[in-house]
Amino acid sequence: MVLLGDNTCTDCTCWNTESSSQLLSFKPPKGYPIDEVTPSGHLLPLKLTYTLLNAAVKKTFSRITAGQWSKETATAFLTVHGLNLDCIKEVLVCSFNVLNFSIAESEKVQEPLDFEIFQMQKQQRPDLFAEWKPPAVWNRSGMVNLGMSTLLSGQVYPTGVGVENLADNYLN
Repeated sequence: MVLLGDNTCTDCTCWNTESSSQLLSFKPPKGYPIDEVTPSGHLLPLKLTYTLLNAAVKKTFSRITAGQWSKETATAFLTVHGLNLDCIKEVLVCSFNVLNFSIAESEKVQEPLDFEIFQMQKQQRPDLFAEWKPPAVWNRSGMVNLGMSTLLSGQVYPTGVGVENLADNYLN
C-alpha cells in the first residue's frame, strides 16, 4: 500500500521517480557532456516524453554540427535520454554528415575532390545530409509509455523477432 500525503522519508522516494532526491541520482556515463551534469556531479531520472526525445535529438544535432560534441559525448547524451542504439546511429550519421559536408564546402578550394565526393553523396541520399527525422509517432504529446505498459500488463510479450500480440495467438 502506498501512503499519500506528506512524505518526509529519507530512506526511499515512495515510488516517486520524479523526485529530486539524491537517492535517485546516478553518475553520468563516460563521455557525458559536463555542462549537462547537475552541480552534484550526478544525473537524475528523466520523464520520458516525445518532447524530451525530440529535444535531445535537436540538441545533439546542434552540438555536433557546431563541432562541440564528439561521437562519444553524443552517444552518452542520447543514451541517457532514452534513445536506442539504432536511433543513435542514425542521428550520428546525419549530424556528422552535415558537419563534414560543411567542412568540405569551406575547404573546397584547397580540396575540390573531397567536396565533389560529398556533393555526389548528398545528391544521392539528401536525407543523410540533413537533421535526422524522428518517427512520426514522436509528434504525439505525452509520455512514452504505451509499449512498456502493454508489455508489463501481459497484453503483448517480447519475442526474438519483436513484439507479438497475445490476442492473435488465441484468435487464430
